[in-house]
Amino acid sequence: MSQLSLETLIIKNSQTISLYSIIFYFLVPIILIFFCLFLLKIDFYEFSQKFLNIYLMMIVEILLIIFSINGIGFELQMLENRITMFLLHFLYYVPIIYYLSKDEIFYINSTNKSSFSGKVVIALYYVFNKYKNLYLLVFTFLIVVFLTLSIKI
Repeated sequence: MSQLSLETLIIKNSQTISLYSIIFYFLVPIILIFFCLFLLKIDFYEFSQKFLNIYLMMIVEILLIIFSINGIGFELQMLENRITMFLLHFLYYVPIIYYLSKDEIFYINSTNKSSFSGKVVIALYYVFNKYKNLYLLVFTFLIVVFLTLSIKI
């Protein structure tokens, strides 16, 4: 039996992560969930009970990336060509879709419609409720495209 040693975890070549991955896999979901938490006045207890585990996985992934860039960890190429990683990154958007697809009554009661933030919330309501067939089809299409590109047919 071989034992896992520190030498097997040390990466010899330098690694980078793309700016696209940082923006769309980490920054956009974090900014949008903060937007939902503070602008829509979402109950933090409900959020922590339902979705905190997703953001804990995000923190673990960020730590693994930081360690890998510094030479200890795994090859970052795995993040770019694994369909499971794409589905994990898609999971980061699930709480946002959940909160932005609430009932119209939730939006009417939680915002002042005449303010700028109220108009943004009403616009998001229409995008995430009235046009949900459109953006869900786009997400599904992106998953299929990513799958076909990752298996290199």
